[in-house]
Amino acid sequence: MKNITEIINTLNREDMTLWNKARNEMRRAYLTAHNLIIGVESWSHDDDTFTDYIDAVVVTLFERSGRLSQNASDHEVENDIRELVRSKSTNNAINEVREVQRENGAQPWKQ
Repeated sequence: MKNITEIINTLNREDMTLWNKARNEMRRAYLTAHNLIIGVESWSHDDDTFTDYIDAVVVTLFERSGRLSQNASDHEVENDIRELVRSKSTNNAINEVREVQRENGAQPWKQ
């Protein structure tokens, strides 16, 4: 099974630029919210885990768009995300993401 880094490395230059832009925007939004609410001095392991989860979600978006279909199967990407989430204590962050997805009418990710 490929890990997320290996999957990202299969992107062409244009898709890699797009992935970095999307990833940076999502991380920037989280960092801004974190700083406004509890400040950067309260950064924790769970926050690192959540930013890793952001990376995994962006990879999933590329997979859903078909950009990864030639390089990675659906199951590889899903399994990598599940493995990442299970290896960290991010249940609260995942539940928050699912709630936002429901509020916005998106299909929730199933763990």
